[in-house]
Amino acid sequence: MSTKAIVIQPVEFFTNSQYTLKQSNDLSLDDFNEWMTFAVNTKKIAAVDKQLVRFFLRNIHSSLDNKSLITLSIFLCFISTKMTKGNVCVLLKESLLDLFDDGFYLLLPSNFQAVINGITTEHILRIMSQENLAIINANDADWLTIKETLQEIPPIIVVANRLYFQRMWQDEYTVASFFLKDNAQIPPDIAKVKSILNKDIFVNPKETPDRQKIASVIALRKPVSIISGGPGTGKTRTVAAILLAAIRLNADKKLRILLAAPTGKAAARLTESLLEARNSIMMSEEEKDKLALEALTLHRLLGASHLGDAFIHNKHHPLNGDILIVDEASMIDLRLMAKLIEAIPKNMKLILLGDRDQLSSVAPGRVLGELCSYGGLYFSEEMATALSEVLEEPIALFYDKQNVLNRHMADMIGFLTFSRRFPADSKIGQLARAMNNKAIGEIATLLNQNECQYSTTQQQFEHFEAPLRYINTNSTDEHTLIQVYHGLLKDCLLGFKAYIEEAKKHLEFIAEYSNSGPINDVISAFNKFRVLCAIHHGPYGTVALNQAIRVALYEAELIDSLKETHYFARPILITRNDKMLGLFNGDIGITLKEKETGLLKVYFKNPQGKIVSVSPSRLPEHETAFAMTVHKSQGSEFQHTLLVMPSEPNPVLTKELVYTGVTRASKQLTLYGTLPIIFHAVNHQTPRSSGLIEQINALTELYD
Repeated sequence: MSTKAIVIQPVEFFTNSQYTLKQSNDLSLDDFNEWMTFAVNTKKIAAVDKQLVRFFLRNIHSSLDNKSLITLSIFLCFISTKMTKGNVCVLLKESLLDLFDDGFYLLLPSNFQAVINGITTEHILRIMSQENLAIINANDADWLTIKETLQEIPPIIVVANRLYFQRMWQDEYTVASFFLKDNAQIPPDIAKVKSILNKDIFVNPKETPDRQKIASVIALRKPVSIISGGPGTGKTRTVAAILLAAIRLNADKKLRILLAAPTGKAAARLTESLLEARNSIMMSEEEKDKLALEALTLHRLLGASHLGDAFIHNKHHPLNGDILIVDEASMIDLRLMAKLIEAIPKNMKLILLGDRDQLSSVAPGRVLGELCSYGGLYFSEEMATALSEVLEEPIALFYDKQNVLNRHMADMIGFLTFSRRFPADSKIGQLARAMNNKAIGEIATLLNQNECQYSTTQQQFEHFEAPLRYINTNSTDEHTLIQVYHGLLKDCLLGFKAYIEEAKKHLEFIAEYSNSGPINDVISAFNKFRVLCAIHHGPYGTVALNQAIRVALYEAELIDSLKETHYFARPILITRNDKMLGLFNGDIGITLKEKETGLLKVYFKNPQGKIVSVSPSRLPEHETAFAMTVHKSQGSEFQHTLLVMPSEPNPVLTKELVYTGVTRASKQLTLYGTLPIIFHAVNHQTPRSSGLIEQINALTELYD
């Protein structure tokens, strides 16, 4: 029984509302519907939460009393709110009071709080089972055994202490079973793999054993593989080597190679990076032509339709290709991963690239991170033998039976650990590694050693060109909060000045669909510096900073308008896909003047490297992009990143967020924040409930 105290007073935002409190014994289901309507209008719950509750209640056929109906409705509403926060399932607890410990309980007015007092989760599950809303199973093995015998599966599935909506469980099962499927593809002869990889693809490895070569052997021998590594560890170069080796292993066949990424920006970067990588490997011009590939967004690859999340390519109409490379896999949510898997035919090789430590997808799931939990530095004896032969290293480097959690999974995961972008003496790299390891002492030492002082004469913080700068946003003996904000805006002016001057320098040459060189120069200059925020609102959020930066640029006479929505040099961030225009969520363009007409146009660089212009009036949903969220920056790299942390703790502040923000910088990082807030973020990981690991383990036992 829970010992949680009951909150008697109504929640503050209901105190002066039109919602009228009644005695608990007078409550009806209409009262709860009224509360949900109010909660939706005040943005305390989402509209989909209310809709889902009503959907489930329409499927109740027996005559439940008011208290049971209200209790069930409260429970279902809570479950829905948890799913919309990125959870694949909900981890159940003994009582509803214990289960509602994340703030949902406090959203309820006191009369509804009284209704659920003393109610056990088991009681609610029993009601749902009786009404055929749920099926309850003691463990994964039992459920996997009986599910094939059921003619109809209820909308809610409970396995052990995990509650799923049916679709979520099915997606998780699809992913788990895919990564454990039988190897229907015949692996290439290991002697040929050794000959090709050791010939001229990999030279002068800087680490022992060569983990790029290990990842290549895995990808060439397994139908499904994962290559995970931080920035600068050579993921794209490794893929170029894998593809070149595959081409040489199949000299008598023209391989159909597909490239994809979750966003247009990530797809463009994959295309560009692969072209750069192929030039660093010795190969013939014919082989270079075969690797002149264009990456697509996953939605474009699968053929997104207008019917919700349906795709043209699925299990009935699979993709046509031999090898599929998917970059930035950490951004792929469970639903999209399941849809991708369903579209992959048995003879297609899948290679997932990504950084397991980056931010998870916005939608439910943390697929790449959970899959990578099975990986390490050791493999099954069979894979270790192959690696030993190719790398000509002792098998003990690759095989340790005690350190392989799951041989099926371990054999498909290759970790890249040596960062060429962040060598051992890189302060940015040191900070990123310390954050990943939650090494609070190292973080404090690094930031304190690189803390910048405020110059009252220059009205800015010193050492703008330093590789690592830390600015304490608290008031100190050296600076005030106002000086901090002035210093921040001065840094923004210095960072954005170069691209605006580049735009003005080429102003007379810019014309639609012609002379794209100057436009490329402007876009490249803009992409050298970026301001990243953790949140949207507050003085250190994107909304306030975008406006403040615009005013600062105007006062410095770098832009010429404060009144117009669109103005010369305004950076645009697309926030909604528009297939007709070829613009996708996350794309960034620059507003410039067309030479012949003097009209403003927004210029974008598409994944094929071509410049596309759009009239401001035709843009899909968008926002100004002087400052953008860390989430929107995934898949990008900037020479100088200015990362701004909020002044108060926030649920979005996690280790993955600060790590992702820090590693967007390739040469310089300026970090505005306070040590307590940074430590708070580093000590919190993205909270996601999932059963993917449990499903993989259960399926492994069945297959073994």
